[in-house]
This record gives sequence, C-alpha cells and structure tokens, in this order.
Amino acid sequence: MPKVLLAQAQEQQYKVDAEGTRAVNEAANVLSVEQVEMQVRLALLKHLPDIIRESVRPMENIDDIKILQVNGLGRIQRRCQQLRRRVGRPNHTSQPRRPNGQQRPALPQPSPAG
Repeated sequence: MPKVLLAQAQEQQYKVDAEGTRAVNEAANVLSVEQVEMQVRLALLKHLPDIIRESVRPMENIDDIKILQVNGLGRIQRRCQQLRRRVGRPNHTSQPRRPNGQQRPALPQPSPAG
C-alpha cells in the first residue's frame, strides 16, 4: 500500500511540474523580440566573468614573446612618409636637400616686380 501512495504522489508531482513548465514555455513564446534580446544579454552578463576567466586562462602559460619576423615594417614607414607629404607636415626624411646646399625658404618669397 505505501508504494501505491508513493507512486500516486509522484504522479501528482510530475503533473504539477509539467503544468508549471508548460505555463513558463507559453509565457516565453509571447515575449517580444526586445524582451528575448534583453534576456540573452542578461544571461551573457551573468556568465561574463566565467567567460573572461576561461578565455584568458591559456595566457597563464606564456612566459615570453619573441618577434621572429618583421617583414613589412619598411612598407609602413614609406606609407607614413607618403601620408605626411600628402597632409603637408614637414618630415626631415621626406624633403631632399638641394644640390647647391641652399635650404628651402620658410615663407614664400614675393615674385620680383618687373
């Protein structure tokens, strides 16, 4: 007899649990897109500390970093020089010296009246 009562009690509990789950699912189905997006963001915020902790865990094993290849650095320097010339900023490497040793005038010189 006690097994029958236990089985009936469990059956009743399962029915109540199923009805509660059904009600929660129906309520979730009528949420707007904005409400669903908010729930996703809240869940992300809740788990963000764990996500960050796990994502940086591999960095714990890094002792040092060695740069073995620097191809392309010359191209970067040339590109910077081109941009300086385009913008008009002076750059001592972008202005070649005149052959006779004269410097470029700092201000434009007035043309001779003739």
